Amino acid sequence: MARIASATIWERARWRALAQLITCTAAGVLAGVVWAALSPRAHYRIDDDLRAVLSERDHAEVIGGDAAFTIIVVVFGLGIGVLTWLWFHQRGWLLVALSLVGSIVLSLVAWQVGEMIGGSGLTERLAASRPGDLVQMDLVLHSLSALAAAPFAAVTPIMLLAAFLPERSVDGDEALDAAR
Repeated sequence: MARIASATIWERARWRALAQLITCTAAGVLAGVVWAALSPRAHYRIDDDLRAVLSERDHAEVIGGDAAFTIIVVVFGLGIGVLTWLWFHQRGWLLVALSLVGSIVLSLVAWQVGEMIGGSGLTERLAASRPGDLVQMDLVLHSLSALAAAPFAAVTPIMLLAAFLPERSVDGDEALDAAR
């Protein structure tokens, strides 16, 4: 009767995959908080006739929030890619799949957390404003293509590490080498 060697929980790929997805979710929460804290936000200036006006600089700050999101998720995506390589480099296709799924989770969670923290109720604040007031815009991701930045960033270290690190030996290769 064959004996199965018991493996610790950490050696099982399922547990590591679960830990990786939890880590990606936590990183997404942190990325969302960082986005909400560091993102530039435009302000409407209320005119004497109660019109809400954006200056040219404020128009640029509307796009700045998307740029900040992209930079933040790229940095976190690179970290997820390296972490996934360290945990799953011997698992083949699972490495790429978990990196992509984890970084997509990271992006989606960061987006939702950032918008939740970034405020809401712009319409109510505009309605309650008086001439001369500055009303800050809500944090909103206008360019949904920024969500794809993290998966690209997460796959980059995996491709580089796979390309430039020495190839790992496989048990069958060692037996072939010994037979020669």
